[in-house]
Amino acid sequence: MTAPLPRTILDDRELWTLPAGSKVRELNSPRRELIVSPYSHQWLWHGEHPVPINDIEMPVEVIA
Repeated sequence: MTAPLPRTILDDRELWTLPAGSKVRELNSPRRELIVSPYSHQWLWHGEHPVPINDIEMPVEVIA
Protein backbone atom coordinates (compact mmCIF):
# COMPACT_ATOMS: atom_id res chain seq x y z
CA MET A 1 0.00 0.00 0.00
CA THR A 2 1.39 3.41 -0.95
CA ALA A 3 1.06 6.58 1.07
CA PRO A 4 -1.36 9.21 -0.25
CA LEU A 5 0.16 12.17 -2.05
CA PRO A 6 0.47 15.43 -0.08
CA ARG A 7 -2.58 17.69 -0.29
CA THR A 8 -2.01 21.12 -1.83
CA ILE A 9 -3.67 24.13 -0.24
CA LEU A 10 -4.07 27.23 -2.39
CA ASP A 11 -5.96 29.53 -0.02
CA ASP A 12 -4.80 30.53 3.47
CA ARG A 13 -8.40 30.18 4.75
CA GLU A 14 -7.99 26.41 4.33
CA LEU A 15 -5.05 26.49 6.75
CA TRP A 16 -7.46 27.55 9.50
CA THR A 17 -9.30 24.23 9.14
CA LEU A 18 -6.22 22.04 9.70
CA PRO A 19 -5.90 20.38 13.10
CA ALA A 20 -3.24 21.66 15.50
CA GLY A 21 0.10 20.00 14.92
CA SER A 22 -0.40 19.57 11.17
CA LYS A 23 2.76 20.18 9.15
CA VAL A 24 2.81 22.13 5.90
CA ARG A 25 5.57 23.10 3.48
CA GLU A 26 5.64 26.14 1.22
CA LEU A 27 5.88 25.11 -2.43
CA ASN A 28 7.52 28.37 -3.52
CA SER A 29 10.52 30.12 -2.04
CA PRO A 30 11.56 29.94 0.84
CA ARG A 31 10.03 26.38 1.16
CA ARG A 32 9.77 26.55 4.95
CA GLU A 33 8.19 23.69 6.88
CA LEU A 34 5.66 24.98 9.39
CA ILE A 35 3.47 23.51 12.11
CA VAL A 36 -0.11 24.65 12.80
CA SER A 37 -0.21 26.24 16.26
CA PRO A 38 -2.19 24.49 19.00
CA TYR A 39 -2.89 27.92 20.52
CA SER A 40 -4.27 29.89 17.56
CA HIS A 41 -5.15 28.82 14.02
CA GLN A 42 -3.98 32.21 12.76
CA TRP A 43 -0.34 31.31 13.52
CA LEU A 44 2.06 28.64 12.41
CA TRP A 45 5.45 27.79 13.85
CA HIS A 46 8.76 27.63 12.02
CA GLY A 47 11.07 26.10 14.60
CA GLU A 48 10.72 28.30 17.68
CA HIS A 49 9.41 31.29 15.72
CA PRO A 50 5.71 32.10 15.26
CA VAL A 51 4.65 33.03 11.73
CA PRO A 52 1.28 34.70 11.02
CA ILE A 53 -0.79 32.95 8.35
CA ASN A 54 -0.75 36.05 6.14
CA ASP A 55 3.09 35.77 5.93
CA ILE A 56 2.96 32.25 4.48
CA GLU A 57 3.97 31.95 0.83
CA MET A 58 1.03 30.15 -0.82
CA PRO A 59 0.48 27.50 -2.07
CA VAL A 60 1.52 25.01 0.59
CA GLU A 61 1.29 21.23 0.82
CA VAL A 62 0.19 19.28 3.87
CA ILE A 63 3.00 16.85 4.70
CA ALA A 64 1.85 15.48 8.08
